[in-house]
Amino acid sequence: MRALSLTAIAALLALPMVPAQAQSTRSIGFEGLDFGAIPVGYAGLSWSCNEGYNAWYATFIGNSYARPSSGTGNAFSDEGTALWFSMFGQTFGLQSIFLSELFRGVGDDIDVELDGLRNGVVVQTTSMQLDHNEMTKYDLNWTDIDRVSIFAVRGRLLIDDITITATPEPSTLALLATGLAGLGWFGWGRSRRRV
Repeated sequence: MRALSLTAIAALLALPMVPAQAQSTRSIGFEGLDFGAIPVGYAGLSWSCNEGYNAWYATFIGNSYARPSSGTGNAFSDEGTALWFSMFGQTFGLQSIFLSELFRGVGDDIDVELDGLRNGVVVQTTSMQLDHNEMTKYDLNWTDIDRVSIFAVRGRLLIDDITITATPEPSTLALLATGLAGLGWFGWGRSRRRV
């Protein structure tokens, strides 16, 4: 039992030396998609809306819905549809997003609300008035969310270059060290009761 306790202590001492898994930051730019609905699973995300079907669409330069912030493609929504995306049960961070609206006329900018949710509860929120002339980058730096909701009362949203950071899973070595520490604590408690 004493050897087990020493192993657990050694594992705990080594834990700070375990390199943290690098966070995976990426930008989703909707490049290379055909005109039409964005497929579920594209870029490792689930794409959905309040209408019971996928109202996220991809477009490319040459189409009236195209206004990419970079590259040749962007996404757009149905008229007045709430959109959301999630990472299949994993938490992530939303660093930034480019948004605009489809041109509806001079002075007809639309208001949009973005919500970051965790387990169905809004933990981050912001609202903005979208410029209908150009894509605008919104820096959010939200962390530890599992779903993003984008809602506009009217108008079609134009979306591009969503930058997300996946929350890394705990490493196997850290889990092993925690388990060994628990066994060591259990053994230490048992040895104290015998005395």
